[in-house]
Amino acid sequence: MSQHLKTISSQHIVSKISRTFRPPESDWIEDCIEDIGWAIQAIGYHAGFEIKSTEYPYIAVANHRALIPCDVERVIHIECLQVDNSSDHILNPDGTTPPPTPPEENCPPKYKGIKMQLSSDRSLASVGEHSPRTTEMNTTFNQGNSYWINGNYVVTGFEKGLIKIHGVHFIIDKTDGSPCIIDDFAYKSCCEWWCVSQMILRGYKHPEVDYKTALFQFEKYQYQAENACKIMGLDKAERFSKSWNRFVHSIDFGANFHAGLEQQEYIDKS
Repeated sequence: MSQHLKTISSQHIVSKISRTFRPPESDWIEDCIEDIGWAIQAIGYHAGFEIKSTEYPYIAVANHRALIPCDVERVIHIECLQVDNSSDHILNPDGTTPPPTPPEENCPPKYKGIKMQLSSDRSLASVGEHSPRTTEMNTTFNQGNSYWINGNYVVTGFEKGLIKIHGVHFIIDKTDGSPCIIDDFAYKSCCEWWCVSQMILRGYKHPEVDYKTALFQFEKYQYQAENACKIMGLDKAERFSKSWNRFVHSIDFGANFHAGLEQQEYIDKS
């Protein structure tokens, strides 16, 4: 359990490196996001996840397949969306409300969500391909609202339509579209020095910092970042203690627990 729930865009690491080391070119920026991912794996802890659902205009299915968005880390369930303008108050199975439909042209329609079933038949991965086995093996699958995860794709029983993915997503900064990391000094410094070390390996020259220095700084902040994420702070430890103590019974609980056991109990047979 992390005491740092606040996150910050990973682009802040890119900006920090640009201000501090002032690389002459911009080719390193393309690799920086990937390098931050490697640094997070080395730290071993990432709290930049949130549970959310696909927003309008949702995900289009073509030829029985739909590409899973890159920000989806884990799929919880998927629902198929069907246009239904018969009601003004339509709720999806997860309780969310579809986009409103104002009386204007080109407005988003109302949808009725139907939860799809995850199929356990691995042969359904061939749905959508021109295979002679598709019609025979996947008849039941094509008739129902079922799906199968095949790599980076969702394979559905219907050829085209709209789906909505409910799952665990990476927290994405809405201003620049970059993934977020934990807003902690040691965590950010660890990511920064790892990116600098990889820049040096790719040919970046700095008058004062070499690869060994950058790697040393990375290892220095690596354990600090890990401990800062996993160890409770004083405020969170106190809050946890108060929450846990709510389960503690009163001082008379032990004495009152056996009270009245010596009395005869009458059972009402009416």
